[in-house]
Amino acid sequence: MDTFAALIPDAGPVLVAAVPTRLAPQFNGALSKGTQVLALAMDYSEVDVVLKLAQVSRPLRALATHENFWSQYLDKLGVDVSNRSNPDILDTTTAFNVLDAGYYESAYSTVLRIMRLVGIYYENSELITKDFANPADQARIIVLAKKLSCLDEWAPADQQRKLENLYNTGETLKQNALDEFQAKVDAGNRAGLTPLVELLVMLHAGDKLVKFYLSKLELPEPVSLLEIDGVSLPALERLQTRATEVTNYLNSKAKEIDEIFGSRLPVYQGVLEKVFEENIMMLVNSLCQEEKETGPEEYFAFVPQCYHVLNKQIDRLEPCQNVGGDVQNKARKLLQTYMEVEIETFLDQQSESFLELANGKVSQWATKIAEQEHIYEQITLQNVPGSQEKSNFLRSFKKVLMIGGDADTKQENSITEFETQAKVMDSKLKGIETLFSLELTLSIIAVARTAIRRAREFANLSGPLGQSAKKRAEELFVDLVGIIGDKHIYLGFQSALNTLNQYDPKKYGRLVASGEGGDDIMTVEPLAIFAELVNIGDLIQQTIHMFFEQELAAPKIVDRHDFVAPSVNTKRRFEQMLDKWVADGLSRGIDVLIEQIDFVLMTVQLASDYNPLPGSPPEVGATGAAKQVISLVKSHVYLLVGSTEKSVLDVFQQEVGLRLYHSLCKHIKRQTISQEGAIRLISDMNYYYEFILSLRQRQLYPYYEALKQISQLFLIDSADGRQIGVAISDMSRFKCVLSSDELVEFVRRRRDWPVVKPKVERVLYGFGECIIS
Repeated sequence: MDTFAALIPDAGPVLVAAVPTRLAPQFNGALSKGTQVLALAMDYSEVDVVLKLAQVSRPLRALATHENFWSQYLDKLGVDVSNRSNPDILDTTTAFNVLDAGYYESAYSTVLRIMRLVGIYYENSELITKDFANPADQARIIVLAKKLSCLDEWAPADQQRKLENLYNTGETLKQNALDEFQAKVDAGNRAGLTPLVELLVMLHAGDKLVKFYLSKLELPEPVSLLEIDGVSLPALERLQTRATEVTNYLNSKAKEIDEIFGSRLPVYQGVLEKVFEENIMMLVNSLCQEEKETGPEEYFAFVPQCYHVLNKQIDRLEPCQNVGGDVQNKARKLLQTYMEVEIETFLDQQSESFLELANGKVSQWATKIAEQEHIYEQITLQNVPGSQEKSNFLRSFKKVLMIGGDADTKQENSITEFETQAKVMDSKLKGIETLFSLELTLSIIAVARTAIRRAREFANLSGPLGQSAKKRAEELFVDLVGIIGDKHIYLGFQSALNTLNQYDPKKYGRLVASGEGGDDIMTVEPLAIFAELVNIGDLIQQTIHMFFEQELAAPKIVDRHDFVAPSVNTKRRFEQMLDKWVADGLSRGIDVLIEQIDFVLMTVQLASDYNPLPGSPPEVGATGAAKQVISLVKSHVYLLVGSTEKSVLDVFQQEVGLRLYHSLCKHIKRQTISQEGAIRLISDMNYYYEFILSLRQRQLYPYYEALKQISQLFLIDSADGRQIGVAISDMSRFKCVLSSDELVEFVRRRRDWPVVKPKVERVLYGFGECIIS
């Protein structure tokens, strides 16, 4: 120590904390500068140098064998310092278990023992093949010897040379093992393969071993499955046969791989990939191309079936320890990966095909209907002789005037232009129910259901592909509702409304005695026909709702409560538009119904009904006009029962009842009513009132009770004219629905109004007779 200290001038004691070395903490006092230099030099010296330095003197030995210095190498060698060796078992320590023997006495002693047992092979790799005949032992020694390279970290040239020698020895051993493994595999001899696998794994040759094993796989040829006796098999049958054969092959390989490799190398995963890529997918791609060439529908049907068949075969795969037992999930991920492009192509082309097919069906149907209407109209108009146009028009006008009368007009052989126009309009009205077709709509829904179910086959896939399948299924529903609603039902309702707006009962209406119970009903019933459209529209709406619930909501493709989902919004918008179309149609339908009622009252109601000729026998009961009006109204107010909500039905019946009330008021004001005819008027008003009671719409009761009271005003004798004024003054008698002035307008229709007028006005207004002198 003093000799080394003399080399450097002594500048006094140095604090331990200032010494940047692993050896400094052993001293409680101070180190001289000479000792400090030695400590620093040891930190950056080769192990051999440190060992020689320990033999110089006791102070240097204490410094060179200190625990802190050698503990760093134990950590690098992977020795557990906490594992203390039993001195009794030191004699059994060999090169194979020296690192596992643990800590003995000191870090310095433990490192020396390791160097003594293993270091000779690190220094001279040729001794490995001489001392160990077993290749497995040779591989273990090579692995252990490589760990000692950490002792040469400050001698990089020696370290590189020794590692290259060990590498060359290992490569020779590795190649011999691979050759032996190949020879056994070629000979079909599995015995002894497992030790070779362990040896190659130790030598880090697992990748080469896996590649070699996969290269030796012999997959069955799929060509033999394409035909039987020269007859080509269906695509799905060929796929089923091939998938079954490959599944059996994979199950046999799983047992073989577990026996040879265990869980040491991921071999089975490579087998799966190779089988899918070089066998299954080659056949799948070929069959998909065949189906595309056959037709789009065949292709769309094949892709989901293909995926379903392969999934079913994956369920038959047996567990394999080589992949952790989760064989089926790994196979499904591979199937999804390899079929992703085909599935995306299928989803794209199916959506495009559905749009084209559905639009084509709607267009073909519309063209067919337009052609039929055009042909019918042309044939009908050709039956009108041009030379008789004027005279036929006059005869037709006469027929209109005679409707409801007793005249028996002789049927003409050639129809008039007026009758022709009536027939065309009648044809349009009867054809309203063909303005959109339930059969066509259901056929398009059936196509959409098939397409959505095919897309749903891939909805459970993980990642973007599954989300894409769900999105396409939802888009198919949106397209379905758009085509049915905007391009079919909307145009049908629009055309129906246009026809109803053009309908004029004064020109086209006619009555025939074909009602139940002998009541006359209208042959042309635009409101009834439109109600059929409402029924069909309601049926379609219910079908769309059930379709959404069954095909999208129940399978969790779409959340029915997600208000931002395109399908939910489209469905809601369709229902709202359908309600608006129905409301508009019913509003116009009510107008047409009331116009028809007015027409019946004007043409069927005889002047003698309420003002019979003197000496005519009295008649009791409702008039024919009243019966036909009630028959007409009755046939329409119940049309919406069962096809719409009760609130809508109530509003509809109330509107019809109120409009009928106003029509009757106008009708009465147009009549001349005698005291004898008041009996028929009372009968008619009672008849109307009984019908209103059957509707159970209490809001209408006061109006028709007022009509009953009005009819009784005509029964009062002219001699009691004052009583008429008294009755009119009692507003509670008329349920306060009419004012006194309005009641006077009714009373003015009395045939004896000039006689009773002074008496009525005297009561109502206080007018009396006055003499002007």
